[in-house]
Amino acid sequence: MPSSTRKSAARLVLTALIAGTLILFNGTAAAKIRNNASFDGVWRGAGTISYRGWEEPISCRVQNTNKSDAEFYSHFRCTLKRFGSGSLTILMERVGTSRYSGGFYDGLNKSNVRVSVVQKGRQQRVQLSGRKWSGVLHLRK
Repeated sequence: MPSSTRKSAARLVLTALIAGTLILFNGTAAAKIRNNASFDGVWRGAGTISYRGWEEPISCRVQNTNKSDAEFYSHFRCTLKRFGSGSLTILMERVGTSRYSGGFYDGLNKSNVRVSVVQKGRQQRVQLSGRKWSGVLHLRK
């Protein structure tokens, strides 16, 4: 894969990962209202993204803000060592006890990306899945 194509793909994956993470953290405020848990606020962590056979470590900071009783805005700011930083805001929805879901459109690969978050106490696992790439983040408050 040419270097410019790889960088463009990596930036898109970074944006998608950030978006997915944001979606997940947007659901934290609704959980606080219903479960008296603290989903809102700032979360930090790292993980790995995979794209067409290569893996890249990623680190993120996510700010979750309550939009309504069951919807949240998640603002992701993430960094990939080889490709730099990016940010994205995603709308997330509470879909169960300590579970959130959202998605965004990956324009480079012309496909939807699903973002799923599971929270356990002060930890969250964020999983992103798209047609050509996937990612997992482990976040802490």
